[in-house]
Amino acid sequence: MMYVIQVETGQEAVTIKLIEEIFRMGNEGALIEEVFFPQRERTMKYEGSWKKVTEKLFPGYLFLKTSHMEEARILLRRVPRLTKLLGVDEDAIYPLSKEEIDLIYSLCGKEHLAQISDIEIKEGNKVNILSGPLKNLEGKIVKINLHKRVALVRVRFMKNDVTSTWESRFWGKKKKKNRKINGECSQKNG
Repeated sequence: MMYVIQVETGQEAVTIKLIEEIFRMGNEGALIEEVFFPQRERTMKYEGSWKKVTEKLFPGYLFLKTSHMEEARILLRRVPRLTKLLGVDEDAIYPLSKEEIDLIYSLCGKEHLAQISDIEIKEGNKVNILSGPLKNLEGKIVKINLHKRVALVRVRFMKNDVTSTWESRFWGKKKKKNRKINGECSQKNG
């Protein structure tokens, strides 16, 4: 099962170290299979040249994979930077659904780093997702901004519709800067 933990924004890496330290000190390291924060690649222009950088996909959130949440929850209370476990309703904690876990891994892979997607725009604003994390999200692109080199993607996550911006490399027709996509995305085979 995978759970979401809210932490102080900007303190994700420090909080992971605290969690690992507390679980190691208590000889309870086996309770946690994995704790991470997903990131994505971006390019930014610094001093006239483009540099590849990484940024947090969900600032202020960690993802914890465990089969022993009740035992892990006791130790997590000792982590000073931990704000709360999401899905907490009184004493109940709700894990992410299988679809949400699959979404996280399809976007970021086992390395927890989303690459920049390659997208081909064809006549009639049809989109071929050539490579990258958006490849499995056909029909989820709602808008493309060629000037900013981003695709807006709407997905269902934690029982909400969430729209996020994904940097992409675009190929093909480039007449308009903004394009609305009516769910007509197709994946190029091969």
